[in-house]
Amino acid sequence: MLKYFLLIVFFIVNFAQADEADLQLRLVETRIMFEDSREQEALELFEQLHSKYPDNAGLLAARSSFEYQINRFKKAYDYINKALEIDPDNQDLQQLYREIIKNHQSFFFAEYIFETRTGSIDQDLSLLQFEQQIKPFKNWGIKLQASDFSAANLQRLNGVQSQTSVFQPQAELYLKKHYDNGDYTKGDIYIARDVVGLGTEYAFWYIKGFNSIILEYKKPNRDFIEGIADRGSRNKIGLKNSYRFSSRLASEAEIAYHQYNLSTEDNLADSLSFDASVFYNLRPHNNIVELFGDHANLIIGYNLDAEYKNSVEERIGDNGNLFAPLPLTTREVHSVSLIASKYLLPKLYGRGSVGYAKDRFG
Repeated sequence: MLKYFLLIVFFIVNFAQADEADLQLRLVETRIMFEDSREQEALELFEQLHSKYPDNAGLLAARSSFEYQINRFKKAYDYINKALEIDPDNQDLQQLYREIIKNHQSFFFAEYIFETRTGSIDQDLSLLQFEQQIKPFKNWGIKLQASDFSAANLQRLNGVQSQTSVFQPQAELYLKKHYDNGDYTKGDIYIARDVVGLGTEYAFWYIKGFNSIILEYKKPNRDFIEGIADRGSRNKIGLKNSYRFSSRLASEAEIAYHQYNLSTEDNLADSLSFDASVFYNLRPHNNIVELFGDHANLIIGYNLDAEYKNSVEERIGDNGNLFAPLPLTTREVHSVSLIASKYLLPKLYGRGSVGYAKDRFG
C-alpha cells in the first residue's frame, strides 16, 4: 500500500513540475511576442493560460507587468493585487506593485525658474503642485503658479508703451481617473486673477497607445509677457496620439488649433500647432543598468515644437506705429535630448537632462 501511495505522489509531483515548466515556457513566449510588437497575440495567450492556471501568482504577476507596459494601469493594479493575495510575502511581487502605483500616488512637486529675455524682460516663475489619491487610479490635484516679471517699454493693449511690473498668481484644480478598459479622463478648472477657464481631456486606449481629444476654454496663458500683463487666455482644441513601436521605442504627436485672448478682447491671434516626440529607452542594455543601477532610465529623445500663425490683429500705438497686442510669431523648434532618471530613495525621484534646440525660423 505504501508503495502505491509513493507512486501516486511521484506522479503528482512530476505533473506539477511539468505544468510549472510548461507555464514558464509559455510566459517566455508572451515576452517574445511583446518584444516583437505582437501584443494582441500575447494577450490571447494570457487568456488561455488564465483558464488553465487560474490561481498562479507568477502568471498573475506576468499579466500585471504586461498590462502595465501596454498602459492599462488599472488592470495591472488589479492583477498584481490578486497575485499578492496568493503570495503576500513575495518581494518580487511587492516590487512590481510599487512600480505600478509609483506614478499614481499622492505627491508634492516644487519648481522655480528665472528667465531673462531680450528686450529687458526678467521673469520669475514659481510652481507648487500637490496631488492626492482619492482611491486607486482616481486622483484630485492642485497646481499653484506665480509669475513675477518686469519689462521696459512694454506695449499694452491700449497702445501705450510703459515700464511694467506684474505679479500674477494662478491656480489649476483637476480631477483625473483611469478606467478598467485603459481609457482615462481629466477635468480642469483654471483661475488667474479675474480669468476663469475650463479644460478636459479624454484618452481612448488601444493596444499600441492612446488617442486623445483635448479641449480648453479661457485657460490662463503665459506664452506672452503681454498676456501676463493683460490677463491673457487661450482656447484650444487638440488631437493627440501616443504610439509604442516596441518596448524601447515610442512616439507622441499632437495637432491643435489655438485662439489667444486678452482680458477685454477675444481672438486677437490664432494659430495651428504641431508637437511630436520620439523616445528610445536605453535601459534594457546591461551596461546602462550597471552604470546607473536598477530602477533607472536613460532615454534619447527628439522633439518638434511648432506653431504656425494664422492671423494676428494689429493696432496703431501711441507713437503712430502698428503693433500687435499679442505678438504671435511662427516657430519650428527642433531639439534632441538625453534624459536620465532614477529613484534615489523609495519616495525620492530624480531626473536630469541635457540637450540642444534650434528654431528653423531663427
